[in-house]
Amino acid sequence: MPVHQGDVLRVAARCKRGDEADVVNVFYLESSQTDPSLANEDVLNAISAWLTNAYNDIESYIPSDQNPIDIRVDKVGLVSGLIKVLENVGTTTWGATFDPSGTGEGLPRGVAALVFLLTSVGKVFGRKYVGTLTEAASAGDSLVTGAITALGSWLTKMLTKVSVGAGNDLFPGILSTRTLGFERFVGGRVRGRVGYQRRRAPGVGS
Repeated sequence: MPVHQGDVLRVAARCKRGDEADVVNVFYLESSQTDPSLANEDVLNAISAWLTNAYNDIESYIPSDQNPIDIRVDKVGLVSGLIKVLENVGTTTWGATFDPSGTGEGLPRGVAALVFLLTSVGKVFGRKYVGTLTEAASAGDSLVTGAITALGSWLTKMLTKVSVGAGNDLFPGILSTRTLGFERFVGGRVRGRVGYQRRRAPGVGS
């Protein structure tokens, strides 16, 4: 079925490290789409372009042996207070311009940049572990200035709405089990120290 106004989409953006481990980031978008003539393919293409445009800004800090794989989009909702997949919208590819080009070794699995995406509700926010990054992105336990700047550009684009067509937009945010609703992002920040994603198994998105 087409995407309708008020639908919440879960976007799983997947790459594969040189050691074949999956790297997955998960994003949520709320639809304002009112044009029923727009096909799911239009939505998938717009999301791919949005992600590709943002990740282009950090590709020089992503190891060249990390490959973009696919982008899966599902409609989701809160069922008994839990986020559940309701329907698959489709799977698409990354844009051809996203081409990781970082040189040198990648940071160990689980070590990544940590980016916070904020809503208007103080205790409701997104947390993204962005990687895998090259060793050149960090000095000790801190990100280098160039990496912080690149991630800042990435963040700015990730906070921007996805335009599917005139008046048909997708807004980034979080489907909150605290407020039992969708909370749009209003800002964010890049943490200067590297983060370590302890809580998830390899291949599970953040």
